[in-house]
Amino acid sequence: MGRLHIAVECMVLFVIYETLSKIYTCGPDNQCECSTDNHGFVMDCDGKIVSRLSDICSAIRNTSIKSTAILKAGRNNFRNVNATELVGCESLYTLELNFNQISEFGKDSFKNFSNLEILDLSRNNIQIFKPEWSAAFLPETLSTLILDGFTVDNSSIPSYPNLSHLRKLQTLKLDGLSDNFDIGKHTNRLKELSLSGLSFYSHCSIPHISNSTFRQLLSIVKLNISSCSLRSISAGAFEQLYHLEVLDLSFNRKLGFRSFENLSYGLQFTNIRSVNISYLHTTFGIGTRLFKQDICYLWNTSVEEIAISGNRIMYFETNTVILLPESLTTIDMSENEITFGPFLLQTSCMTNLRIFLGGLQHLAHHPYRYFADDTEEEPTCNNDRMPSRCPFMHETFLNQLAANKSQCNYLQSAGKKTLRSSDFPKYLQFVDLHEGNFIYNLLIDYDIKPNANFVKVLDLSNNIFNIFIGQFGPFPNIEVFNISRCYIMQLGQNTLNYPSLQILRLDKNYLGDQLADSLRSNVFATLISLKALNLSANGITILHTSTFVSLTNLTHLDLSYNNIGILDIMTSSLISLLKIDLHVNSLHTITSDIRTSLEMNAIRRNSTFGLDLQNNSLDYSCENQDFLNWLNEHKSNMNAFEMYVFRLSDGRIMDVTWFQNDISYLAGNCRSYTLLIVLCCIGISSALVTVVGGVIYRHRWKLRYLLFMSRKRFFGYRRLPDYTLKESYIFDAFISYAEDNFRFILDEVIPKLEAENVSLCVHQRDFQAGKAISENIIEAIQSSRKTIVILSEAYLDSKWCMYEFNMARMENLYSREDQGCLLIVMLEKVPHNKMPLEMLRWIQENSYIEYTNEPEGNTMFWDKMVTAKKFNVFALQD
Repeated sequence: MGRLHIAVECMVLFVIYETLSKIYTCGPDNQCECSTDNHGFVMDCDGKIVSRLSDICSAIRNTSIKSTAILKAGRNNFRNVNATELVGCESLYTLELNFNQISEFGKDSFKNFSNLEILDLSRNNIQIFKPEWSAAFLPETLSTLILDGFTVDNSSIPSYPNLSHLRKLQTLKLDGLSDNFDIGKHTNRLKELSLSGLSFYSHCSIPHISNSTFRQLLSIVKLNISSCSLRSISAGAFEQLYHLEVLDLSFNRKLGFRSFENLSYGLQFTNIRSVNISYLHTTFGIGTRLFKQDICYLWNTSVEEIAISGNRIMYFETNTVILLPESLTTIDMSENEITFGPFLLQTSCMTNLRIFLGGLQHLAHHPYRYFADDTEEEPTCNNDRMPSRCPFMHETFLNQLAANKSQCNYLQSAGKKTLRSSDFPKYLQFVDLHEGNFIYNLLIDYDIKPNANFVKVLDLSNNIFNIFIGQFGPFPNIEVFNISRCYIMQLGQNTLNYPSLQILRLDKNYLGDQLADSLRSNVFATLISLKALNLSANGITILHTSTFVSLTNLTHLDLSYNNIGILDIMTSSLISLLKIDLHVNSLHTITSDIRTSLEMNAIRRNSTFGLDLQNNSLDYSCENQDFLNWLNEHKSNMNAFEMYVFRLSDGRIMDVTWFQNDISYLAGNCRSYTLLIVLCCIGISSALVTVVGGVIYRHRWKLRYLLFMSRKRFFGYRRLPDYTLKESYIFDAFISYAEDNFRFILDEVIPKLEAENVSLCVHQRDFQAGKAISENIIEAIQSSRKTIVILSEAYLDSKWCMYEFNMARMENLYSREDQGCLLIVMLEKVPHNKMPLEMLRWIQENSYIEYTNEPEGNTMFWDKMVTAKKFNVFALQD
């Protein structure tokens, strides 16, 4: 019972939580939205144009929910605020009043606020930088205060507000408008400070950071002074900020790298982890270089992340990379103008680097940024530096520092280095080189060292590699490879030799022709771990059936934005495939093999399959009704099914609503009388074929004989004028025999008959080469006075022998019926049950000669043969 009681309580709490988690209308006139989060209930009145703040607080006070934690009331044009306006909101944890027209708060406005920790008053009209303005109305409970985006009076020197009484304040965001940052005593608990002018409504103008600018911020952890028109930094500016971990100096385009040596000097004494020095150089200035003295002290810091993007850096002084700290794990070098130099051969000096961002090299910036960057004055050339006193630039120190780093080489000169290999930091995992303006035909193998590298993600997208047939790697741990939009027309058979790869993006290339070629389409054979393959927008019209046969772990296949009309791929091995994206193609149907595979895979993996067929012309026809019924049955598995269209046989295009209304009638409409008519036609045709076939079979030899005679008559052949004249025949006899009896013909028949001046036609000797066998047989029969059949069991098994017998029989019946031109010689005893009907009938109705090996009988046999030739008669059988 105890467990049941607990279960019921949990269910009740779950139902209450689900009910309270839903967004519902609330507040004055139900203009706001309420929900819940981790801190409690949230009332969102942001931009609802509520006329008075007091109406919102009254609604909070009168609601059944007594502990609203967060109130969002920005963008409502509230003006002056006093204690009366806030009655009912005293329990708030967070109050957002940003983007209003508030110019003044009453002294006791937050007197009864005992829980308020986060207050956002940004973008109002409060004159916080005037000396007469007092922040005393702010509650002492605040831990986060946002005051940026206020109107600045340029007629007087601005001063920061005195926030001494906010002893719990840890996060502060306000405009930076003075070199001397002073917000009063007791602010040494401040952890995070933002003076950034980067947002469109914030302001910051701090030309110089001196050693005393941030003297109060001894506990600061995160400091953001981005976009503050900064021009210089003193060497000791950050020396006392021992707890500093995150520093953002980005978008100070007038700073350049002139003060970076001073910056790196001060960071030695901090707990720095992340430095953002992006966009310190003007977007439209000349290219710049990074020298050893710029980062001379950086090796002695604990920096883990450096962002140095958007600085038009073209080159690093040789051996500068050695001075990067071993703690460095992430570097963002994107949006520069890097050119090849010896420094690229020292990338392995960043021994613990995990993430390298180097995309968008040589990016063309839009001209509007020239004005946004405030570049009316030409910055001092980065080469005009003061002489450095840094002791770590000496070659001896650099050489020793390089020696202490694994795989790091100190370069005295560029030296001889093969360009068919490159050193990567061993632990590098993420490499982004997208849109780097790399224009190469990768025809050769390119070796990455060490071979046992840790690279997992490699992005080479938006470059130009027309031909990519070399091997690039090895990358034994790679999981994601992006070479989309690289204009690739040809991939090597072994280029994608990455057995560990799981995601491959090849979209927006030109691989359509290759993937249709049976000899070149097997480029995915080694990708045994691949799970997602994107081949969209490749100009594919047809895929070779075995293109994906090796991808047994493939779950997602994207073939969208091609021109595929028929998708006929082998799916028996694709046992993991669940999602196929085929939208924007020319498909009319999906084969039953693919449909069955998707269903079976979903059952096998206890999951659901998905198919996207948007923007195809699916055939709505009787021939396609199996697919259409399947589509209707699994419409929940179709992505954006409501967008599908169907093409009728008359060319009309129908939408999904029409499809769903008509699909139930399709089977009936298609059935009609078609099946009955077809069955009747089949029956009649079968009977007719049987009758005609029987007649043809009965007279088959006569028909074949008449057909041949007709061909001779009408296509240039003429009969001999007088069959009774001896000179009209070329041979006395045509010998018809089986190949198994050739020795008898060669040893007996030919010698003994030709010795008596009997001319014989033997097919192995007298048939004309190059002429059809059937034609040679007919001419031999018609050119011979007699046709002698040497009958044996082997004779009956030969189709050509039977052809010779039947043609001779037809000649005897229809052309020389009074001459008896067919003679059968019984070479061996042949059972009557083995003879065809025509042969048996002829034997029974006509005479034949029986061959024997007995001396007397053999002599008589040959006499009969000779006599038959001379007197044109045949002796009766013995």
